[in-house]
Amino acid sequence: MSFFRIWARGSFLLFVMLFSVAALAEEAPLTERERSLLEMVKKLEARVEALEKNQQKTPLPELEVRVSTIEEKVKVQDEASDPSDMRVYWKGGVRLETEDGRFKLRIGGRIQNDWVWFNQDRDLERFFGNAQDGTEFRRARIYLSGLLYDNVQFKAEYNFSDGDAEFKDVYLAMSNLPVVGNVKLGHIKEPFSLEEQTSGKYLTFMERALPNALVQGRNTGVLLHDQVLEDRMTWALGFFRTADDFGNGSDDGDYAVTARITGLPWYADEGRKLLHLGVAYSHHFRNGPLRFNARPEAHLSDFSYLDTGVFETDDMELFGLEAAYKQGPFSLQGEYIRSDVTSVRRTNLDFFRFRDEDDLTFDGYYVAASYVLTGEDRPYDRKSGAFVRLKPRNNFSLKEDGGWGAFELALRFSNLDLNDGLIRGGEEDNWTAALNWYLNPHSRISMSYTRAEINRDRPGSAGRVFRRGYRGGLDVLQTRFQVDF
Repeated sequence: MSFFRIWARGSFLLFVMLFSVAALAEEAPLTERERSLLEMVKKLEARVEALEKNQQKTPLPELEVRVSTIEEKVKVQDEASDPSDMRVYWKGGVRLETEDGRFKLRIGGRIQNDWVWFNQDRDLERFFGNAQDGTEFRRARIYLSGLLYDNVQFKAEYNFSDGDAEFKDVYLAMSNLPVVGNVKLGHIKEPFSLEEQTSGKYLTFMERALPNALVQGRNTGVLLHDQVLEDRMTWALGFFRTADDFGNGSDDGDYAVTARITGLPWYADEGRKLLHLGVAYSHHFRNGPLRFNARPEAHLSDFSYLDTGVFETDDMELFGLEAAYKQGPFSLQGEYIRSDVTSVRRTNLDFFRFRDEDDLTFDGYYVAASYVLTGEDRPYDRKSGAFVRLKPRNNFSLKEDGGWGAFELALRFSNLDLNDGLIRGGEEDNWTAALNWYLNPHSRISMSYTRAEINRDRPGSAGRVFRRGYRGGLDVLQTRFQVDF
């Protein structure tokens, strides 16, 4: 007996019982409404009986036929599908991936358009000339990265902002290897400095702080790296060859061994609260000229107000200390970087060669604080030991249900001293205030104001007697429009 028939008969009996009780209790004839309900029950019971008779004539219900047809179609499609077929989707960029996940491709890039205005003191203008306002595409990059046969990774990123296709990250890599963990080979960043390891598209300020002039940046080499202690510590060790913007290097010597270790002694609330500590060291085996110079944290500046000039060196050591503290939307970050250089002066006199060595030290530091007014925090990547993309809770949109994105205020003080011995590269102190408007995870507008105080002496004719070079101030106002994917 079908469910419909049982339900209909049960409803009818329940109705009859209720009707009988009511009739006995009130001893009254059926009302018009009661007679109408009784007729409806009889019609329903007749309809159920007709459906049962029709079901007995059809052994396979229509629903089962449809299900069987769909199952056959799915089976045919599964047999015809190829695991190497790729699907295209969006996840922070255009991605392609095979059904079996053995091959992956990603297409990405970034555009950063900067505008800058300068105001120099007279002393600086007298020595350098008038600083020109202007605009530029600070970065215009495109890259292709991916995975081949499960374990070989690659990336090819090029920058076109200077008119040429300059190399940035161009490498091959392998992951999840025994003992060493991960390995990269190609044109990559040396593992040194928290700010240097943070991508330029994720920096709080438009430019890195003054001490970054001492950091070597990208070179061609091999890098081993991994994370341990449940991703609470990272280590990286690399061997590098100094290279140009196209990954090439041909001079004798000029190799480097660079290492970095970071740790998270405090990590809570899924990363909204943390304390980051790090140390880095690099030894450069040099045999040739070296030069340190620095713009006033404005890439469009025509002048490097700090400049050691070119001098001969044998070896160079870099030391770096870094720390970062984050408590929800508030973060505090700082670094100290020092370069110890062996300067060499050679004099040839007839058959005699005189060699004079001088140990020089240049150093710098910065302290930066930021606060996200809308409550978001700066995400931290435990695999790289660096900060990554800030994502607004509500993206900017003019629709009724849209938001205003995220807003961040930041303040930084930085110092760089390039004076030691006869090398008078100068010293500079910078104060920078910044405002960032994150429209969405991939678009932002930034503004910053920098006040630079510059002090530089020049060697006099009497050897170590110095005479005044220039002392002055500089105001820099900058803005940036950025899109990355």
